[in-house]
Amino acid sequence: MKDRMWTAADVFNFLDINASGLISTCEFIEGVKLMRLKNLPSDEELSRLLPLLMSEKGLLTSRELHQALAVIAKQKHKLDLAANFFLKSEKDMSMAEWNASHFFRDLVKVMEKNSWSPERLFTELGGGKEAITKQELEEKARVLLRVHCGRSPALEVTQPFDILDVNGDWSCFPC
Repeated sequence: MKDRMWTAADVFNFLDINASGLISTCEFIEGVKLMRLKNLPSDEELSRLLPLLMSEKGLLTSRELHQALAVIAKQKHKLDLAANFFLKSEKDMSMAEWNASHFFRDLVKVMEKNSWSPERLFTELGGGKEAITKQELEEKARVLLRVHCGRSPALEVTQPFDILDVNGDWSCFPC
């Protein structure tokens, strides 16, 4: 038998353990555990998520699950596109974009090596400050790259953060 993707109805039927046509909090948590997902969310994380999905009665309908899965698919698609940094192939990038992409690729390696979220990275770079200048951000990012990546071509990239500051006001980088 060929493998096939599950539909939203398949997922709903799997989670609706008692076949009531509605998914309770307990059914949802048990069903997610049975799926043996990588990076399984904790019960606490699921308990915070479920009120966002469920109606006031604490039950999830097939339609609500379908809408939630559509939102998740859209977000996953956006994350997949963001993984390409500039949504361009390297041959279509300007030299500044190409250089910056290598700088940020190595910075992502540092994040992955340390299991840091973007928030944690900016906490590390900002040193607990409310705000940080572009120059300080670049200097601290270079220190992280030197410590975690050693000799890297990314260290030679000049002003890698300029490409992200499209309006030139540096206002999009609070720490």
